[in-house]
Amino acid sequence: MNVYIIKCKEFHKVGLAKEPLTRLEGLQTGNPETLELIHSRRFGTRKAARMVERFLHKKFKRDQKLGEWFSTPQHVLIDALDKCVSGEIKINKSKCSSHIATNAKKAEIRVREYAAIKASTDEKVDVNKNSILCLMTSGIGVTPNMRRLLRIKFPLQHGWMKMALGQSVDRIEFLRICDEALKG
Repeated sequence: MNVYIIKCKEFHKVGLAKEPLTRLEGLQTGNPETLELIHSRRFGTRKAARMVERFLHKKFKRDQKLGEWFSTPQHVLIDALDKCVSGEIKINKSKCSSHIATNAKKAEIRVREYAAIKASTDEKVDVNKNSILCLMTSGIGVTPNMRRLLRIKFPLQHGWMKMALGQSVDRIEFLRICDEALKG
């Protein structure tokens, strides 16, 4: 995923796209002004790109005109994006970093809980907040098989987690769904 900067007169759009040139073409359609892709940086994951995009939007909020369009000078945006990539700007001072830290902690809990459940000889798994984390991975959320296993109606009801807590579910089925979610 890429974070890109597109120029239209004195305004610049900071956004996300797999293919920035395709995105440029889409934005150009119906736009009487000539748009120009002036900078783009590739990130390994959509989540990393999204965090940098959000950081830049927050950093230049005072220059925001409409949506993702800013009046910030081109060289300032490019410099900030490049510094995010090189690590000179630490995103961990924004709310984004707490999101990274929270996800890292959840991933650690998920791995420990999964290992404990896999090593267990019990036939059932007691559903708690940690075991629910084993069933979910970033970007996947609550899979249909997880909803079926936890007897959650679709679409998700408000407070679905409270409904799931305290249930006992088949350990083999639970591990199968964990494996399925982790592969996704």
